[in-house]
Amino acid sequence: MRMSAKSVFTFFSAAALLLLFSSCAQNNKVIISGPLKIEVNDQMQTLVSSDSVAIPIMKGFQPSEFVIANGDSICNFRLESNSVSRTSDFAGKGQAWQFKGKADMKSIALTKILTINTSEEFTGWAFYKVQYVNSGDKVVLVKKWVNHAYEIES
Repeated sequence: MRMSAKSVFTFFSAAALLLLFSSCAQNNKVIISGPLKIEVNDQMQTLVSSDSVAIPIMKGFQPSEFVIANGDSICNFRLESNSVSRTSDFAGKGQAWQFKGKADMKSIALTKILTINTSEEFTGWAFYKVQYVNSGDKVVLVKKWVNHAYEIES
């Protein structure tokens, strides 16, 4: 069977797009502390799991930290950068993961900074710090700030 040049081009273009989309789909950042596993996706949603339990803790990624401002729930932030560094604090030596992302909704522009610290001395624990910065030029009226709003499987 002989294929025309157009058919070959179409086939390889489709294959390249499929590879591109499949590689982008699994771009989650993973933090492990003992049996605890925390994943952060490109919308800065998190998924918590553990090797020490037989059933999943959560069904999928959740917007566990968000704000309600100017009448809107601002849950999804476009992950723009992430970094990891060594740290030494009240919990001892460990690592600090920092994730920064932006949400632009109507007239609101917010930057979310999520920092998750783990400790060598307290494996299985993670300490969260969440900050929001008004990165726009309009006043943002925050009605509610939600942290650790996980829906846990029972």
